[in-house]
Amino acid sequence: MSNKKIEIKLVYVIAIIIAICVIVFVVHKVNNKDNNSTPTAKQNVEISSNTKFKVADVEASKGEEIDIKINLLNTTNFVAANFEYQYDKDSLEYVSYEKGETAENAAMLMINNVDDKVLIGYVADPQKEKTLNSGNIISLKFKVKGDTKVEEIKNIFKCTTLKNEDGSDIKYDIEQGNIKIKWERGQELDEEKG
Repeated sequence: MSNKKIEIKLVYVIAIIIAICVIVFVVHKVNNKDNNSTPTAKQNVEISSNTKFKVADVEASKGEEIDIKINLLNTTNFVAANFEYQYDKDSLEYVSYEKGETAENAAMLMINNVDDKVLIGYVADPQKEKTLNSGNIISLKFKVKGDTKVEEIKNIFKCTTLKNEDGSDIKYDIEQGNIKIKWERGQELDEEKG
């Protein structure tokens, strides 16, 4: 195995370990904020909610930079989350990210680009309001490669962890958007000749 592949896997493992440690710390801190209470056994139950994530549709030409906006709709209180955005490396090149207005109360927002995935870790600041407003959490910036052969790219966004204050899992839905690539007139003919 090459050193680059080992390095990528190591970064991925470290990011996951850090995210888990931060989630455990925040959940522990939130659960122990009242030292006079009697400890109780907590069950990891799934909390029903209307939480929904929406990845916005995007249209772009080859060579253009695009913003893939990940939005939160019908929010609920959550203190920790891990997200994953998988992209087509043959068609897109990761550039950067921009924190959205909805993520302003984050104590930590961790972004790692590993191979063909952007990993996002979110931990709420225990000193701030935990209710997130509907709106943009994060915008991922990509460049559409000039030699892409596709007309449409399906977004693959996953929420791998979504926890509330007592550490319970929160149900959610995801609405995936698409990336439509605009082809210039005559572009296909030029590429077929080459």
